[in-house]
Amino acid sequence: MKKITSKQIFTSVLLIGIVALVALYFLKYKKDMEYVDLKKASNATLDMRVKALEQYHIDEPTYLAEMGPIKAEIDEYLEPYASNVTDLDLIMQAVAVQQVSPIEYTAIDLGSKNVMKAIGSDVVQNAAIEKYQEQITFVEQTCSLPNKITYDGLKTAVQSLFDSDYLIGIRSITYTKAGDQGELQGKIDLSYYYVTGTGKEYVKPVLPEYISGTENIFGVAKDEEEEE
Repeated sequence: MKKITSKQIFTSVLLIGIVALVALYFLKYKKDMEYVDLKKASNATLDMRVKALEQYHIDEPTYLAEMGPIKAEIDEYLEPYASNVTDLDLIMQAVAVQQVSPIEYTAIDLGSKNVMKAIGSDVVQNAAIEKYQEQITFVEQTCSLPNKITYDGLKTAVQSLFDSDYLIGIRSITYTKAGDQGELQGKIDLSYYYVTGTGKEYVKPVLPEYISGTENIFGVAKDEEEEE
């Protein structure tokens, strides 16, 4: 058996040490290179962000000039909407229709409220329009008016709905002939639209003075022939 000299042992240990150092170097080098690549990517992203912000700053006067008309358009768009539609609004609008047409209601079905669109307060506030700070919600209030009426009276009733100060959509008009005098029986299904969160104050409908004991609580006018 060949004897291993101390020189050979030293050489072997030295080689092992060198290999270990090279391995450690490349492991650290690889880790450092990965870190450098990560930093390069991060710096590239930040550089793009800085350039975008610089461009925003350059374009700021243009944006501010364009925002004025946009704010005016928002105000103009929201202006026709009431801030609320209550049961009283629905009833008094039905009364207003009755005052101009010979409609005879069999019921006034007040329906339900449905949220159509909600714009969160965070989005509203980010728009930086001082008068709008709360969540803006677009709401639909449904209503159904079963009734009896003539054909000409129906045209007048529909026209009065179109002329209303409320934003009203007619969802359906369904009638059948009733009797030999041209009378119709059916219903009109309506949708009232309003918007909350605009800061607009709700205005209650004006009720006529109520006289105790009257059979005409809503003050609907009758001609002399009807009263006879």
